Amino acid sequence: MAPTGLHVDAFHGVIRTVSAATRSDTAHLGTVVGHAPGGLIIALSTSAVFGDASLLRTFWCTDPGGIDSGIQGHLYTSPDDIFIIRMPHDSSAAIDHLSRCLDVNAGIWAALTGISLATSQSRMVLTADHAADTAVSLPGDMSWHVGTLSDAAAAHYRAGSASLLAFVLDEEFARTLGVLDDPLASQARATSVLMDKNNAMEVLRSSGVPIPRTLTLTRNEWRARHLEDLPSSGRYVFKPAGGAAGIGVYFHPGSGSGVRDIDHHLNVLARTGGVPRRFQVQEFLAGTPHGVSAYLPGDGTAHILEAHKQVVDSAGRCIGARWTPAIENSQLAAVQAIYDRLTCNSTLALAGLVCLDLIDGRVIEVNPRVTACAPIAHLLQREPQISAYRGSGFGISQIDVHTHVRVPVDSVNDGRLRALVEKVQSDYGVLALPQGLNPVGPCRFVFVNDDSSGTAQRFFLREIHRLAHSD
Repeated sequence: MAPTGLHVDAFHGVIRTVSAATRSDTAHLGTVVGHAPGGLIIALSTSAVFGDASLLRTFWCTDPGGIDSGIQGHLYTSPDDIFIIRMPHDSSAAIDHLSRCLDVNAGIWAALTGISLATSQSRMVLTADHAADTAVSLPGDMSWHVGTLSDAAAAHYRAGSASLLAFVLDEEFARTLGVLDDPLASQARATSVLMDKNNAMEVLRSSGVPIPRTLTLTRNEWRARHLEDLPSSGRYVFKPAGGAAGIGVYFHPGSGSGVRDIDHHLNVLARTGGVPRRFQVQEFLAGTPHGVSAYLPGDGTAHILEAHKQVVDSAGRCIGARWTPAIENSQLAAVQAIYDRLTCNSTLALAGLVCLDLIDGRVIEVNPRVTACAPIAHLLQREPQISAYRGSGFGISQIDVHTHVRVPVDSVNDGRLRALVEKVQSDYGVLALPQGLNPVGPCRFVFVNDDSSGTAQRFFLREIHRLAHSD
């Protein structure tokens, strides 16, 4: 028998923690704020995951709004939700193409999984830094908001339009929403602490969680003593404390960087005023990186949602992930022990979604919010619905996430993308699911039940490349 409070998934052979919270539709994504019935406000802001937004200007030469589209939140919508998307252009052609992207993606999900997403006829809010062209007529239930994704989400929440699914509930956003509820306010405080990588490492250290050697510094501390506290023989990684998505991270892939190299890099940044206010130099670990997501209900327990292997490119940056029952089982004992220690920390009441990155059982990152690998937990949570639609013999045996797929615009409009998705399903038995079809940039795709070599994915990506370069 499984231990009390645990559920054995008969298909996977995986012991998965189950509670009323983890059975909800959204605990694996974030925190619902408000009690309004019906749909939710969905606004997935990429810039909101950065604890220090100034890093975007320093390293990527863009304002926070420049990396936001919100379209990757499409996977997490339903037809009754208010879906908020950032639009860089307000032409009729741009809005028509967005509508087409929404409807094509919703059609793919409905056909392959039986899951209904928001469509162009759902309640949509388009955001931008400027007012909409008065000559442009917005179709259906679309409206225009001047401001960021988070601004629009907060405005609709305060207006009582719906409850809000907060993918990142830190103190700043909680204040914007007017959150006064003690549990949520406490959760927001803990989230703000963990959003700073330096603070997060101190929390891990004080909780007795295994971590690599990490030197946490401020800009002024580095100017005073540079990196004299680090052994010169070690290999290290430089990370801005308020970063995300690998921004500003510096090291030699495969081997890490020496102290002198890291110090030289900081001196180069200093000449342009680019040294982050807070940063860390962390021992380089050469093993395979894994990620894990867990829901913490705030009662001293942690419910593991999934554990996966990260896929990194030649530069050492995470570009995707793979989940299988075997991968998850290989990490469960270690990560459960880590979460047990974290939830016993008496100085910080952790609650909500808390994700970890680790190598060989040592935690290298804490993300108290949704990550790029969230589609894994989402699909596992929706597996019963997908199985009911596809037939009782269906089960999820592998999930692969690709974070950067450029889909040709014409292939969305003329049906070739839909045809390719259907071919992958019919020829390989693999579900190729867009997280969202981005009308102005790269998309993220999720592949369900490919083989271990990624045969269907390689075929799909080759065909996408061919479509992009065909007449």
